[in-house]
Amino acid sequence: MMQHLLALGYDVFKEITGSSEIDLIAYKDQQFVRVQVKTCSLNKDGLATFEACKQHDSKSPFVGDEFDIMALYVVERNEVLFVTMVKLLEYKRGMSIRFEESKTKFCTSNFASDYRHFPTN
Repeated sequence: MMQHLLALGYDVFKEITGSSEIDLIAYKDQQFVRVQVKTCSLNKDGLATFEACKQHDSKSPFVGDEFDIMALYVVERNEVLFVTMVKLLEYKRGMSIRFEESKTKFCTSNFASDYRHFPTN
C-alpha cells in the first residue's frame, strides 16, 4: 500500500502504536489525507466485499470523521481500490465492488474502475 502511494508522489507516514483509527497519512501538495487500510478477498460471485466497521469492533460502523479514504487491497487481484469516507457512509454495514459486468445486466453495483485512482480533493 505504501509503495503504491509513494509511486503516486505522496509522502507516506505509518501509524506505529496500533491504537489509531488510521493506518497511514499521505501528504502531497501541502495536503494531508488520512488513510484506513483494509484487505479483502473476492467472494464466489467475484465481488470484493468488506464491512464498513471499525477493525476492533465489528459492530461499530464508521461515523464519518475517522479517516478520509479507505484503501482496499484485493488479494486475488493484487489491486488497490480507494473509497472515500463520503462514499462509504452511503452504506450502513459494508460495500461490494464488482470487477466484471453482471451477467444479468440488471446490477448497478459499484465497479472497480471507479475506485482505482487515489481521490484528490
